[in-house]
Amino acid sequence: MRYSDTDFLNKESDNGSSTGTITIIVASAVSAVIVLLVVGAIGVYIWKQRKIQKKRRGSNDAIKLVKTLHDSSLNFKYATLEKATGSFDNASKLGQGGFGTVYKGVLADGREIAVKRLFFNNRHRAADFYNEVNM
Repeated sequence: MRYSDTDFLNKESDNGSSTGTITIIVASAVSAVIVLLVVGAIGVYIWKQRKIQKKRRGSNDAIKLVKTLHDSSLNFKYATLEKATGSFDNASKLGQGGFGTVYKGVLADGREIAVKRLFFNNRHRAADFYNEVNM
């Protein structure tokens, strides 16, 4: 004969341990959802900040363009350029680019010039033109 303080056969588990397992599963799932929400919120915040920075950078480029054109020694009155190019006549047209048409002109003092008549209507195009001018 044999004697033991523990049962020889394993008893079926009671509800206490399965409740603990369910609690762990639910806590893990809730934690995972919270982590995903926090990561998503951080991602949206970073995305919005980058978008704001892009807009600021674009407006800065437009301001730089105006400053560059104003500070340069290549400032002419529109009437002077119109006269030099023959009222922007097609005969003096040299070519067309993404920002406008280029015309050949002759100033009153005899200097030959190329005049780009600009056409742009948003900050992105102004920024692109600023990059072209500064090359």
